[in-house]
Amino acid sequence: MRWITRPGWQGNLIALAAGALTTLSLAPFGFWPLALLSIALYYLGQRQTTPVQAAARGWCYGFGLFLSGVSWVYVSIHDFGAASPPLAGLLTLGFVAGLALFLALAGWLWARWFRRSDSPLADAFVFAALWLAMDAFRGWFLTGFPWLYGGYSQLDGPLAGLAPLAGVWLITFVLALSAALLVNLAQLRRNKATLAAGLAVLLAPWLAGLGLKGHAWTEASAPPLSVALMQGNVQQSLKWDPAKLNMQLALYRDMTLRSRPVDLIVWPETAVPVLRDQAEGYLAMMTRVAAERDAAL
Repeated sequence: MRWITRPGWQGNLIALAAGALTTLSLAPFGFWPLALLSIALYYLGQRQTTPVQAAARGWCYGFGLFLSGVSWVYVSIHDFGAASPPLAGLLTLGFVAGLALFLALAGWLWARWFRRSDSPLADAFVFAALWLAMDAFRGWFLTGFPWLYGGYSQLDGPLAGLAPLAGVWLITFVLALSAALLVNLAQLRRNKATLAAGLAVLLAPWLAGLGLKGHAWTEASAPPLSVALMQGNVQQSLKWDPAKLNMQLALYRDMTLRSRPVDLIVWPETAVPVLRDQAEGYLAMMTRVAAERDAAL
């Protein structure tokens, strides 16, 4: 236990392993309780750190999280970007190390400004709020990287029932709050009123999630839409070649013209592999084509 709570390489190594646990809680593994354990280990490891030590431990946690969770970047760089294995590995490590800086910043802020050792209940709320704020910042900064949010791990768990209320943000907040409260239970036991409040806060969202899991939040108000999904299967080696742009535009035009009558036509996000202002004429033409067929594109 002291290895986790005290500063030092042992605690940093545990933080790195704790970060990797989050990946196992997500699809396709789906071991959702590991997300709770992951955050609890991280929170426990930040109880006695200085701001600099907290930043280092946060970085280790983030490195473990992103190294295990976004290693597919190597495949994209090596297999589709034709980079050599050493270069692809180096670029992937650099990308992961950069993403881990978000957790380093959160750790520093936590130890420097927000840690509330005098009130375990308030401390848990502040920790969860900072965790959520950093996830939101990561999803926005430099167009964002909204991957590996803890809330996504709970699709098969009790908290999934809360998703219709406020989506991944609410579930992520509850997950971080629950992890911190579990760690703080020993401190909460010193005062019966505080313990009762802590247990109520801990159990309420999980019970609410269970109760709401089977609730039908919507009902059909109109006939179902008919949809046509287009997939051109353009090779990655050709997709970004400017010389092949007209071929790709013609491909999706012809697929759209050949489709059966539907209400909605959906293209993949890279169907037009240029900036929007470079294809406004084409997009306007295809919007008119779809409208003439009583469809939306």
